[in-house]
Amino acid sequence: MNNLSQEWVFSSLTDTPTTQQRKQRKREQLIIDLFHIIWTSDNWTINEIKAAQSFLNSTEQNNDVKLSFISAVFMGTYFFFDPLKTELLIKYATHKDPHIRTRALTGLLFVLRRYSRLLFCIPETTQHFLQLTREKGFQKELIHFQLSVLSQNTKDIEKKINNDILPAIKKSNQTVIDLEQINDLLNEDDIPDSIINDEIKELHNKLNDLMELHNNGADMSYFSFSHLKKFPFFQSPANWFLPFSIDHSQLDSNIISNNSFVKFLLENNEMCDSDKYSFCLMLSHLPQAQWDNMQDRFKQQFGESMPDQDISTDINIQRHYVQDCYRFFMLYHNRTGINNPFESDPLLLNNPLFAPLFMDKDVLLRIANFCYKRKFWKQAADTYDFLNQHYTLSQESLQIFGYVLQKLNKYDEALLCYEKSSLINSESTWTLKHMGTCYLKLEQYSKALHVYSRLMHFFPDDQHSLLRYGECLIHIGKHEKALEVFYKSDYLYPNHLSTQEAIGWCNLQIGNAQQACKYFFNITAQKPTYRHFLWAGNSYWANKNIQNALHYYQQAAHMQPNHTFSFDKESKDILLGYGITDTDIQFMLDIINLSSTDLT
Repeated sequence: MNNLSQEWVFSSLTDTPTTQQRKQRKREQLIIDLFHIIWTSDNWTINEIKAAQSFLNSTEQNNDVKLSFISAVFMGTYFFFDPLKTELLIKYATHKDPHIRTRALTGLLFVLRRYSRLLFCIPETTQHFLQLTREKGFQKELIHFQLSVLSQNTKDIEKKINNDILPAIKKSNQTVIDLEQINDLLNEDDIPDSIINDEIKELHNKLNDLMELHNNGADMSYFSFSHLKKFPFFQSPANWFLPFSIDHSQLDSNIISNNSFVKFLLENNEMCDSDKYSFCLMLSHLPQAQWDNMQDRFKQQFGESMPDQDISTDINIQRHYVQDCYRFFMLYHNRTGINNPFESDPLLLNNPLFAPLFMDKDVLLRIANFCYKRKFWKQAADTYDFLNQHYTLSQESLQIFGYVLQKLNKYDEALLCYEKSSLINSESTWTLKHMGTCYLKLEQYSKALHVYSRLMHFFPDDQHSLLRYGECLIHIGKHEKALEVFYKSDYLYPNHLSTQEAIGWCNLQIGNAQQACKYFFNITAQKPTYRHFLWAGNSYWANKNIQNALHYYQQAAHMQPNHTFSFDKESKDILLGYGITDTDIQFMLDIINLSSTDLT
């Protein structure tokens, strides 16, 4: 940092303009200038570090200036590594003010995560960081940082909203969703279909899933405010890290100070500083009708009395600052080419610098379970693997570890966890069910059959076990035995599509084409797929009913209008087994494809 520029900015912050408004605007511009000077500065000298410490320790400067200063040091060090700036962050990572401490520590952890390999070449800085890790409270704040960074994975929320919530709202024909009314209706007995239908129930369930994400620490407000970052205010990088103040010249302080609704949201709601600015900037552009409607809906939800929330804890201070950082790196208009810390591996224990700091078993289990609940399968698997290398896992942990590996399609590794779990409790049906699934995925049907036969001992009438047991019998060629199982399932759970399809398929395999026709006829009268029409055609042709066979094949061809109809190997083998020749099959294909072409 140029000494002359530094002295000019520092001294200008204490100037006294002639009017309060001019003073406020000048002060805001000077904070932006200070931020840019520090962010773009070269490596600092010892004298510049002393000047920075003098500035931060000064009682003449307000906290918002100091907090912006710390953020600028973090950003400058993150983009252009500077050992002395890193040392400054280490020093203020133990500051008594929780806001200064949080910004310094959070910035430091982002910097060290990016430059961890470089840091091993700087013994003095490494030693100072290790001393910091032994400070009281550091471990707790490190865990909070880890969970906050993990919580910024918003892809699962975006997917949930776009793929589940919005389609469910559209399907339910709801323009306004009153969750409280829906919840009351769902808790009543004997609800008439005329009052609440399956679509509303489905929407309610999906919204509950979304609320569960929120309760597990998901950054839900990102989607509410991400589209409100286009205001000129956010053209400057400095403003993304600016502590919120209702006195900012770009805000309408009258709307804020004279409205209890707005004051509640700003003082008690879980919004980071960046989102608070977005919200207040939006208010000045909001039509009065929309503004009144927003207030009315809020009062209906909470009543006249506002609920109390404590957002002043260190956990929330850090979480909000991480959210401010996330919004800058994800939404800043000129972010192209900027290294985004949220796109790298969020798990600190995968970093050689931080891995030794995560040796406490309870801490690791907390992180692993957090990732498991949020469905961060890779991070959960990495954490459980780290645990498994250093500790003996309990049965429950082995089950969860196995399930996570199963979700990652690592079935061999998942089976090792399930087998270890079975050694602890051989009668755990949960473990057996998932072992069976993994064996089926690996096409190890004999082993899967053994597992499902054990499950049949515990649950002889369980539909899932019956179907999987029958599936294993099919794969090892015992079709008649499989039929007995499927008939039992059909008796206990009538009209189940998968069961009827399996019965029809098995009958076709053992030479009973007439019985197969009966089941595939019933299936195609419901909600048939391409496969159902294909196998209905196979059944009727095997039963020498060519006219019906052609009808069903044409129906199958119509479901794939952009593809030439063909028989798969399984269908060909079945047809050949019933005495139908290759010539017959080719002739049938020509008829089907010609008729499909004529229709188009």
